[in-house]
Amino acid sequence: MAIRPGLTPAANAFSTTLCTEDVPCHHIPLNREGTTIATAQSEEELRENVKHWLKRTIARIEAERARQRAESAAANGAKKTA
Repeated sequence: MAIRPGLTPAANAFSTTLCTEDVPCHHIPLNREGTTIATAQSEEELRENVKHWLKRTIARIEAERARQRAESAAANGAKKTA
């Protein structure tokens, strides 16, 4: 993947290292405003946007897993009492 004009060096490094044309992760919205890796922004803004997106994503996944474990435990408890 070639360096894309308009991106900061950090954004270009991220998108060329971790993203391929098959996995266009540089278009994932990082916040409610729709900012993406491909959005023109400073390196500091990019770092902050990615950091906050990652924290929110991890929290969402952890909450989903906790909910699934609770549902599974409740289902297993109901089976044992039946």
